[in-house]
Amino acid sequence: MQTPQLSSSNRGDALINISKKDGKTMVNGKAMVLTSIPTLNGIIHVIDEVLLPE
Repeated sequence: MQTPQLSSSNRGDALINISKKDGKTMVNGKAMVLTSIPTLNGIIHVIDEVLLPE
């Protein structure tokens, strides 16, 4: 399965990896998406970790 990469909105060179593991959506291989909140202009995905640049 190919892991999609999405560009961050604040830095053009910052990439995040979105993947599925055991039926759960993961961000950068460790942060798990807890819930998704629909809004008028998109979706807010709540994760269980803070994402920091490497």
